[in-house]
Amino acid sequence: MAIPSALYWHYSITTCEAHNILAELCVLYLSLFNSGVSPTMEADGKTSYFTDSNAFLNYLAKNWGAHFREAYITDDAAIIPASLRICDPGSKSYLVWFKINRRSTYQSPTGNVTDLIIASYYGHLAVVKLLVKRGVDIEAKDGSGRTPLLLAAENGHEAIVKLLAKKGADIKAKDRDGQTPLLLAAENGHEAIVELLAEKGADIEAKNGYGQTPLSWAAEDGHGAIVELLVEKGADIEAKDKDGRTPLLLAAENGHGGIVELLVEKRAEIEAEDRDSWMPLL
Repeated sequence: MAIPSALYWHYSITTCEAHNILAELCVLYLSLFNSGVSPTMEADGKTSYFTDSNAFLNYLAKNWGAHFREAYITDDAAIIPASLRICDPGSKSYLVWFKINRRSTYQSPTGNVTDLIIASYYGHLAVVKLLVKRGVDIEAKDGSGRTPLLLAAENGHEAIVKLLAKKGADIKAKDRDGQTPLLLAAENGHEAIVELLAEKGADIEAKNGYGQTPLSWAAEDGHGAIVELLVEKGADIEAKDKDGRTPLLLAAENGHGGIVELLVEKRAEIEAEDRDSWMPLL
């Protein structure tokens, strides 16, 4: 029997408070690797813990960032210094976290990462604020050529994008694939960030190494609100990627009917061919 939504547990805590508690526990545990209390780290970066037999270590390494991001962490919270050390690529706690986390995701920043790159990627606003205040390099790049702003835009961290842009971060920076913050935001469906960057003067016709524009990405991946936003801002609806595909063809190819209707209403060319002679409505 379903419990009526009007009912709730007495003496319970809010979701935000739960994230706060879990974030503090995770950060405290990871910080032990910097204190000498934890298992010793071997020269090759391995730890004597096996995550298969240590469920909490495995859990916190994969989830502490999410708890930190969803918690209400003030700029002067006691957890900040310890969190900063975990984001420091030179610390043992970072090494443990990174090695375990990489088992479940292969998209984390690699190469010459900095603490600001890590904090921006995972959405740790309070840590980013502290690092920016300290004057760290806001244009540092990871192994893929992505700056903190690129990583924040890619992962939907609007407040960090806004902060870095305000501090003068290059909103037109490109990674080694030619992706800009606006391209990454459009690809991943982050409408508010797309609007923010466009209003700040980001190039809405920027192309990556494959010739894709922000509109192309949004049309291909089915982000209708972003397509509409970019079209209203004057994006070229006939732009072609290296395969000759227009936004309309990409939307049709991927089954995004609403976007197809929108682009047709905006008089997109329905007979535009790609290099293989495919057309949107064939």
